[in-house]
Amino acid sequence: MRPSDNVAIVSPLLGKVTVPHVLREFGGIQVDTRRWPILLLAFPDKPFSDVCLVDALTCIEGLLEPETKSFQITDASLVRWLPPATQRKYAADWAKRNDLLFRRRSVGGANVITSALVRGVFTAIHWFKDPPTPTVFVATREAAMAHALRALEAAGVSHSESRGAP
Repeated sequence: MRPSDNVAIVSPLLGKVTVPHVLREFGGIQVDTRRWPILLLAFPDKPFSDVCLVDALTCIEGLLEPETKSFQITDASLVRWLPPATQRKYAADWAKRNDLLFRRRSVGGANVITSALVRGVFTAIHWFKDPPTPTVFVATREAAMAHALRALEAAGVSHSESRGAP
């Protein structure tokens, strides 16, 4: 699947943009919108190519374009290796380039990192550089989902569909 396939659909009859509730995979990286407006980016337990990362982040960028709010969960709980410098640089540049988009379209984010030490390091980094939206670091995907539902509710974003999804 190309990153632009089925990202968002404009309905001429309803006059609104909808996001298909699907799971997309890019070389093991998952972009999951089955619980939309919760957007899940899950990294695999094995290395992936630079192209797969670019495609997954391009897909996410397309999901954030429509006039809709969402909450992003990044699950790195399976990652036990350091991504190469090319991927770290691309992700950092992508995040900078999309800062305004996140400010407009996101109500927040949660990062799932199992290591308490690594969570602490990322939390400390955010003391020096605020992320574009409120962001937390948690140990489990369940904690991230609970935080997402609270943040969406506080922002007045409907999320009834996200409760019953797989």
